[in-house]
Amino acid sequence: MKQGRTRAPRCRAMASTAPRRVLDMFSYGGVHYDRVLLARLHELQDIVHMHVMIEMGAPLSLNVNYVHQHTVSQRWNSSEPCWRRWLPRIMRVQLDGAALFSRARKPYEAQRIMRTTGFATALAQALPPGSEEAWVLLSDIDEIPRASTLSSVLLTEEVRQTLLKGRVYALAGRSYYYNAACVSRHGSLEDTWIAGPKMLASESLRKSSWAKLRTYFIAVARERNEENATKRSCGTRRGILAS
Repeated sequence: MKQGRTRAPRCRAMASTAPRRVLDMFSYGGVHYDRVLLARLHELQDIVHMHVMIEMGAPLSLNVNYVHQHTVSQRWNSSEPCWRRWLPRIMRVQLDGAALFSRARKPYEAQRIMRTTGFATALAQALPPGSEEAWVLLSDIDEIPRASTLSSVLLTEEVRQTLLKGRVYALAGRSYYYNAACVSRHGSLEDTWIAGPKMLASESLRKSSWAKLRTYFIAVARERNEENATKRSCGTRRGILAS
C-alpha cells in the first residue's frame, strides 16, 4: 500500500514561498475578551506567524465603568492551560496605560493614544532594527478576518506588489454586537463595519499609524458627505486604499 504524504501546515508552506512573515497586531482589553482571543488564534493559525498583543494594563475610557464594576483584569493570564499551545506564537507588549491615558480627557483620545503610541511601540519590539520586514494585519481583537480570505486573496503576488508600493488592503463586513446571534440590522448605520482589519507592509506602518489607517474610509466618506452610502456599500467591499 502506497504511503500518503503528510500535509504541512499552510503557514509553513507560505513561509517557504513568501519572503515575509505575517504579523497579527491587536490590542487586548481584558480577560472578558479571552474567548474572542481564542477564536482569533484558531481562525488565523494557518496564516499568521506571530500574534503581537498590546496590553495597555488600564481600561480605555469607553469601557472603564464596566471594568471597574466587574473588577476585570486588564492583563492577560498566560498561565491558563488553554493558552499553552499558543505561547510560542504570541508576543506580549505590556505598556503603562494608566500613565499614557492620564492626559486623555475623552474616550476617543484614549483610543488614539493606544492606536498610535501603543501600536508603534509594538511594531518596534516585534521588528527591531536589523529584522526582516513583514506583512502586518491590524485590527481590534474582536475583528477577526477569515483566514481563507487572507491566504487566497490578500497574499497573492499581485497584492504583495501593491502593498510594497505603500498601499493598504482593507476589509469590511457585517457588524455583530459581541454575540454571533446578534447581527446588526440591515440598512442601519452599523450594518457593515468599515473600520476593521487592514493589511499593509511594516515599512508603510512606520510612516503612518493605526489610528489614521483605521478610519480611512470614514474620513473619506465624511469629506464627500456620503458616509451613510459608504457604510451601506461596504458590506462586500474589499479594496486597496491609498497610503
